Amino acid sequence: AKAVAQKDKEGAGRADADGTTLSPQQLDARLLQVKSAQETFETQLSPLVALIKSTDVELLELDIALNPDEMIEKASTVMEAPFKLHCEEMTELDNQEEEEDAVALVEMAQATNPGEEDEEEEEPPEPPEGRKQWGETLHYCPVTLHRKNLLVPGSSEHACKYQEKVYHLCSDELVREFMENPDSFLPKNSVAKPPGMKICVIGAKGSGKTENCKALAKELGAYYIDFRLFVQELLIQRNKGIPVGRDEEDIPVEEIERLEKALEAAAEAEHEEMWKEKLAREFGSDNEDDGDDAEGEADIVQPAENVAAAKEDKEKEEERDSSSSSAEDLPMYVPSAAVESTEEPEEDVEYLDALQQFIETDESMSPDVVQRLLADIWAKKPYASQGFIMDGFPHSSGDVHSLVESGLVPDFIIVLNLDEDEAVKRLLPGRFTRWEEKMRRRLARRAARKARRQAERIEFRKRQMEKRRKEILQVQEKRRESRRRKRALRQSVTGKEEAEPDEEAELQEMMDDEFSESEDEEMEELEEEEDEEEEEDDEDDDGDEDPDEAKERMQSAILVQHETSMERIAGVVEVLPDVIIPHTDVDANRRPQVVHYLMRKMLTKWYDHRQSLLMRTIPIDATTAHAMLRTGYKQPSKLGRWCPVLLHEGVHVLPVQNVGRSTKTFPVIYMHHIYFCSSQKARQRFMEDPLKYLMQALPPASAPLKVGVVGVPKSGKTSVAEHLVKTFGCFRLSIGEAMRHVLANERHTELAIKMQAILKSGLEVPDELGILALESVLMSPQVISRGYVMDDYPKTMAQVRLLKAHRICPFLILELDVNAEETLTRAAAGRVEHLETWKDVRHDSDQIIAVKRSDHLKEVEEVRSYYQKNHRNWLTLDGSRSRWKTRRICEQLANMSMKKVQHYVSRSSQNLPACIDGLCVTDGEFSKHQDPQLEKYCPVCWTDNNMLTNCVSHPDYIELAVDFDAVYYTMCDEEHLGRFLSNPLRYKDGIKEMPEKAKRPRRVRKELAQKLTWSKFEHSACDCVSYTEHLNNPHADMDDPPQRGNFLTAVKMERKYYCFASEESREKFMKRPLLYANTKVPRRLPPLKGPVGLPGLPNLGYLEQSLAPILSQVIADVSLARPKYPFMSAERSALVYLAMSLKARNTRTAPFRQQYYAQKLEKFREACSLIGYLISVMPDRFVPPQKRPLDFDHKMKQFMRLRKEKYSVR
Repeated sequence: AKAVAQKDKEGAGRADADGTTLSPQQLDARLLQVKSAQETFETQLSPLVALIKSTDVELLELDIALNPDEMIEKASTVMEAPFKLHCEEMTELDNQEEEEDAVALVEMAQATNPGEEDEEEEEPPEPPEGRKQWGETLHYCPVTLHRKNLLVPGSSEHACKYQEKVYHLCSDELVREFMENPDSFLPKNSVAKPPGMKICVIGAKGSGKTENCKALAKELGAYYIDFRLFVQELLIQRNKGIPVGRDEEDIPVEEIERLEKALEAAAEAEHEEMWKEKLAREFGSDNEDDGDDAEGEADIVQPAENVAAAKEDKEKEEERDSSSSSAEDLPMYVPSAAVESTEEPEEDVEYLDALQQFIETDESMSPDVVQRLLADIWAKKPYASQGFIMDGFPHSSGDVHSLVESGLVPDFIIVLNLDEDEAVKRLLPGRFTRWEEKMRRRLARRAARKARRQAERIEFRKRQMEKRRKEILQVQEKRRESRRRKRALRQSVTGKEEAEPDEEAELQEMMDDEFSESEDEEMEELEEEEDEEEEEDDEDDDGDEDPDEAKERMQSAILVQHETSMERIAGVVEVLPDVIIPHTDVDANRRPQVVHYLMRKMLTKWYDHRQSLLMRTIPIDATTAHAMLRTGYKQPSKLGRWCPVLLHEGVHVLPVQNVGRSTKTFPVIYMHHIYFCSSQKARQRFMEDPLKYLMQALPPASAPLKVGVVGVPKSGKTSVAEHLVKTFGCFRLSIGEAMRHVLANERHTELAIKMQAILKSGLEVPDELGILALESVLMSPQVISRGYVMDDYPKTMAQVRLLKAHRICPFLILELDVNAEETLTRAAAGRVEHLETWKDVRHDSDQIIAVKRSDHLKEVEEVRSYYQKNHRNWLTLDGSRSRWKTRRICEQLANMSMKKVQHYVSRSSQNLPACIDGLCVTDGEFSKHQDPQLEKYCPVCWTDNNMLTNCVSHPDYIELAVDFDAVYYTMCDEEHLGRFLSNPLRYKDGIKEMPEKAKRPRRVRKELAQKLTWSKFEHSACDCVSYTEHLNNPHADMDDPPQRGNFLTAVKMERKYYCFASEESREKFMKRPLLYANTKVPRRLPPLKGPVGLPGLPNLGYLEQSLAPILSQVIADVSLARPKYPFMSAERSALVYLAMSLKARNTRTAPFRQQYYAQKLEKFREACSLIGYLISVMPDRFVPPQKRPLDFDHKMKQFMRLRKEKYSVR
C-alpha cells in the first residue's frame, strides 16, 4: 500500500481515469482509503488463516511485489512438489534388499521354465548385481560424467535412488548435490554419450605390449601414449638429455651410438685442445733468434699441409657442434651438449622430484602428482574425444589408488601375462646382440685410439725434427761466414783451393744420432699413457667378458626383472576389483598375431560398442515378456516381433509364430520396450550394442517365400528344402505331402474321394489330381502367410503346363546339379548308413539311381529352358560342394528373392514405383502392362536427353523395370533406374511429349533391305549421322563428301528409308532421329562404294551379278564336253547337259536332289561317249564274236536300247 501511495505522490498532477487532474490533497485522501481497506482485509483474514493452519492444508504466502509470472511459477512449483519423485539416499540395508531382490529375480527366472532345452549353447548366468535397476549412467557417477565428461565408477557406500533407479556416486558431497537436483545431472530425452576410450595396458618386458598398443592405436584411430617416455620427456631438460631409470640393455642401439658419438666428440675436442696446448708449449717460441714475423715462424713450425688439416678439423668440429645442438634432428632424448641449464621454479621442484623418483625407483606417485600429470590427457581434447591407449601404467597398486582418488579412472585395463622362459627367449637375443655390438664398438675405439696416437707420435717427431733442423741451420749459418773467411785466408797463403764440407750430410747424421734415442724415450712414455687409458676404459666397462658369461648374466637379470614386474602386476590386479575397474588377462606367450586378435576382441565393447556403453538391457524369458505386455508394464517395440539383429543383417524374415510348431523367442528389455530376438546369440549381440540395432528403419512389409528345389537323385534337394523351412519358418511341399494332407484333412471332398479310389485300385494318382491337391494346400492361411518350399517339382513339361494353368509359379527355382560319380557315391554312403534300418535296399541300388538320373536329365532340359526364357527364375547350382556351403548359398538366394518381393510390396503399398525384378514377369505380361505410347523405350533418356533408347535390346531388361500405377516402365541402366525411382512423376509426364509411333524409326529386315534400290533412300543413300558429326567437328575439312550407306543397315521412319555406313551410326539415328533426319547433303557425291542390291543394278549389271557366274561355269563345261546323245540332235544334247548341270549345282535344293542329278549327268556323259567308242572299234567287215573286243557287244546293245527310250531331264 505504501508503494502504491508513493507512486501516486510521484505522479501527482497526472490525469485521472476520467481525464481530471488529481491534486495532492486528493491523493492523500485516496491513501487513507487504501489503508482503511487494508486494515479491514487483515482483520477478516486473520481468523481465516488461523483456521487453515489448524488443518492439514498447506498455506502458501506470496509477496505481491513479485510480477504475476513469478507468482504463478512459485505457486506451480509448490503445488507440483508433492507429486514429484524425490531422490533418496540408500543405506546399507537398502543395498542388501536390492541384492536380495536381484537374487530372487534370477531364481525366479530359472524356475519359470525348468524343462526348457535349447539347441544353442547356453549363455553364462547373469550375476545378481546385473539385475539391479541401474540409472542412465549405470554404475558410473552421473555428476562426474556431467561436469568433467569422465567415467568414474561410483561406490555403493554413496548410493541414491531416484525414480526407482539406482545411482552410485563418488563422495558424500556429490551425493548431496545430486539429491538436490538430480534432473540437472541426467540426460534428457537421450542416451548418455560416453567420452573417448581410455585403455591401459600393463605387462612385463617382452610381452609385446608396446607393439600391440601401437598397432591397436593405429587401427582404432586413437592416441598411443608410452607412460615412461611421456615422463622422460618432462624430465629431459632437467637431466640434460640423459635418460634415467633405464637399463643399458634396453636402450636402443641407435640411441647408444648417438650418445657415444656425443661423448667421443667431447673427448676428441678435449684431446685436441690439450694437443694444441702441448704444441704451443713445445713449439710456440721459436722466433727469438731471427727477425721474421709471426706468420713466417708459424710456417716454419707447422707446414702448409698441417695448417690445411687443422682448418679442416676445425670446420668439422664446428659442423659437429652445430648438428649436435639442433633439436629437430634428435630423437626423444637429446645429448647434454644441446640442453641449456635453466633454473626450475620452486613450485615445480617437488613435482619433478616425484617424477624423477618414479622413473628411478618405480615408486608410486601421489594423487596430486597423478592429477597434475594426467588431467589434461583425461579431460581435454584431442585425447578426451578421440581416446588413447596408455602403455605401462598403472605401474603399481599405489598408482591405482592415486588414479581413483584423483578421479582419473581408465575404462579398461588389459594385463599381459608372460612366463619366465618365454621372457628369456624373447629378451635375451636382443640384449646379447646389443652386447656384441658394444664389444665391437669398444674394439673399434681402441683401434682408432692407437691409430690416432701413432699419428700424433709421427707428427710430434716430425715437428721436433723440423725445430731441431732449424736450430742447427741457424748455428751453421753463423759459422759458415767465419769458415768462409778462414778458408779464403788459407787459400791465399797456400794457393790451394779447399773443398767445402758437406753440411747436409753432416746435418742428417747429427739428426739421426740425436733423434734415435729421444724417439725411443717418447715411444715408451706414450705407450705407458695408452696402457693407463685402456686400463681406465676396462674399469669403466667392467673389463672384457666372455660371451657365455654375458649370456648367463643377462639371463639372471631378465629373470629378476621379470619376477619383480609380475609381482608388481599381481598387486595391481588384486586392487582392481575393489575400485571397480574392469580388467582382463591375456596370455602373452602365444603368437603375436593371436595376442593382437585377443586384445582387439577385448576392446570391442569399449570401442565398437562404445555408443551403447551406458545403455542398460535386461534379458527375460518369453513368459515374463508376454505377462509384462499383457499387463501394460512394458510396451512392444516399433519392430514388433521382428528380430532386430536379423533385420539389421538384411534377413527380412518374420519370426515363426502360431504355425503349429513349438518355437522359442529370446526377449530383452530396453527402457520401456521389449524386443524379441530370434536366437540366444542374436540376443547377446543386441545386448552388446542395442543402439546399433535401434537406429534402423522400420521392418518391411511381410511377404511369403516361394521357392522350388529340384535336382538329380541324391543331390541334397530335400536337405536344402528342410533347411529353408527351418530358417524361414515356411512349409515344405511336395505332391506326395499335398495328397496326404488332402486325404487326412479333407477326406470328405470330391478330390479326396477320387484320389482314394485310384489308390485303392493300385494305380498312380495322375498329375491333374496332384496339382489340385497342391492348389488346395497352397490356399491354407498358414502357407499364404509364411510361404512354401516346393520339393522336386516340377520335373516335366506336363507338370509345368499344369502349374501354369493353375497360376502357380515360385519366385525362385533352385536346381542342384551333381555329376554321376558323386550321385553314386552318395547313394552308396546312404545305403551303408541305413543298412540296419533298411533290410531290403534294392530300391536304392546303383541301377535304379542311374535310371532315375537319366529320366530326370531327359525332362529337365526343356523345363529349365522354359523357366529361364519366360520367368527368369531358374538358377543352377553346384550341388557337389559341402552341404553347409550349399545350404548357405541357397539361403542367401532365397533371402534375396524375399527381399525383392518385400521391396515391391512395401513400395507399391505406398503408391511408389517398385522394381518388378524377381516377380517372374514374362515378356507377354510386360508388353500387356507397358505404356502404349512409351512402349519399351527408356523414359529417363527421353525426358533428360531427348533420346529414344530401346531397352528391349538389353537381355535382362525386366531387371531394370518398375511398376508405377499399374504401368510397367523399363530403363537402360542402373543409374536411370535410380533417377526414375527418386522422381517418377517427372518422367511419367515427360512421356506425353514423345513422338507418335509412326514417326519413330524402325529397323528394316535384311530380306526387305536387299530388295531396295539406292533411289529409295533419303540423302542419296548417304550416312547422315557421320556427315552431321563431321560438320560439327571444328577441325574437320568441310569439303570432304559424306559416306555412302549400307543397305543392310536400313531404317524406316515416316515411310522414308535411311541407310548408314555402320551399325554405330544406325544406333545413334535410332536414339535421336530428329537430329539427323533433316541433315542436307551436297548434290555432287562420289560413286557408290560397297555392295549394292541386285534390284538396284542395271540390266547388264543385274545379269552379270545374278546369272553370269553359274552360267559361265556351266557353259564352259558344255563347251568342253561337247555332248551328243545317241539318237538326239546336238542342240538338244547341249541343252539337256546344261539343264542337268544347273540342277546338280543348285545349292537351294536338298542335298539328295543335287546328288540325284549329279548321277544322272554322269550317266548322260557315259551315253554320249558310246558314239565315239563304237566308231573307233567297229570294223568295216564282219568279225566273228570271239575276235571282237570284250565289251563291244554289251555297249552295242546299250546303244541300240537308247533308240527306243525317250530321254527326260526329270
